[in-house]
Amino acid sequence: MRGTVGRRSTSIVIAVAVSIALGLIRPAWAVVVDASPTWPIPSDAPDGPPPIPAMPAAGDEAPPSGLIVDPVTPSASCGGWERQSNYGGRWPTGSAWWEYTCTHDGSVYVNTCPGPACDAFCPSCYWQSWHRDDRFVWDGSDALFYGEVYSESVIFDSGEEYHATWWWDAPTSTWYRVAHADEPDPEPDPGPAANVPPEARFTFACDGSTCDFDASTSADGDGSIVAHAWTFGDGSAAGGMLIQHRYQEPGAFTVALSVTDDTGATTTASATVTVVALEARASKVRGVHTVELTWRGPAPGAPVDVYRDGSRIATVTTTWYVDTVGRHQDTYVYVACVVAVPSCSNQATVRF
Repeated sequence: MRGTVGRRSTSIVIAVAVSIALGLIRPAWAVVVDASPTWPIPSDAPDGPPPIPAMPAAGDEAPPSGLIVDPVTPSASCGGWERQSNYGGRWPTGSAWWEYTCTHDGSVYVNTCPGPACDAFCPSCYWQSWHRDDRFVWDGSDALFYGEVYSESVIFDSGEEYHATWWWDAPTSTWYRVAHADEPDPEPDPGPAANVPPEARFTFACDGSTCDFDASTSADGDGSIVAHAWTFGDGSAAGGMLIQHRYQEPGAFTVALSVTDDTGATTTASATVTVVALEARASKVRGVHTVELTWRGPAPGAPVDVYRDGSRIATVTTTWYVDTVGRHQDTYVYVACVVAVPSCSNQATVRF
């Protein structure tokens, strides 16, 4: 007797399960689909984002887990209930609801050129692949279908690619185009670019105590330079791109150039300028003419080139040089230049 009752109970359970699966008996809750996606997607689908649906507030307890299915895409694979909130900022702060998602992926190769002629290369043949996300929300008693994300990619053998994503909005029964790779959505305006400071650069050349300064190589890549300010290391200053300055004493001076661009940004560059003062004293010893040269300005030990009538006759690291020029009468012009620096002394002339 007990065995008969047990077999009968098992049969009833199986029958109920089959009836639920076939939709003959409605369980405690059901999946409700008021508006399934319509196909094909219209070519004039409006651009997204779609409207933001009002989601039923999530309770503290998760919905019952039974009968999580996808009647919209029966071949889809469904996950369990998850508590969602805000979805990247689209919903108001504090929004929360229970949702499950069913996904389905597929692909097919479309051969538009069958036959041996296209075996090597078929530029019009393509792979078409798609991805579907069907989303359901718990309203407290049933699961409601509220939308689908549909993405499609077409990759031709020629190398061309097309990608697009749409959203089916169930409450309004409307497709919205979310993204389209062959017609890219405009990039968001990044706003004004950060200013790049100007570059301060200058060249100089000194002839005796007079030096010429040139700041024309300074540049501003994203604007223009509106001001040049100089300090010459001797307490004086000036403004302008091309400047000539006369020093009162020989020596080494730190020259600084500050350039300002059209946004007010300022950059400074500096260099050491050496001013050389040369003196020459002629003498005659036993009929031989000699010239004793002395100079001031270069740092001790700095190499100096000595020139006579435009030709270099010596390179020394002292502050003097004696030149023996012979016995005949003549006029000689001397200059002393600091090696590797565009700084030369005044001209010193002697006559025999």
